[in-house]
Amino acid sequence: MAKVLGVDQARPALGSLVDEVVASGEPVMITKRAGKAAMLVGYEEFVRLKALADGKVKARLRKALQEIRKNIRTQELSPALVEEAIQAARGLK
Repeated sequence: MAKVLGVDQARPALGSLVDEVVASGEPVMITKRAGKAAMLVGYEEFVRLKALADGKVKARLRKALQEIRKNIRTQELSPALVEEAIQAARGLK
């Protein structure tokens, strides 16, 4: 479980909290009165999480594009017509 500190507790100890996160690899949750506000994580962990998130977004987009292409074939739509509609929707034509 991550260490949990209120923002008022974390503010004066930020330097040592960063050192602790880097040394232990364990994140620190920073809360505000309204609840969970932020997580302090090491840089390497952030890069790893960002790559995972980006990969999932790309996978969802790939799947959506496959579904769109399948629907184009199923509905016997012209790929050129679909591309033209996409360009028009983007305001490029």
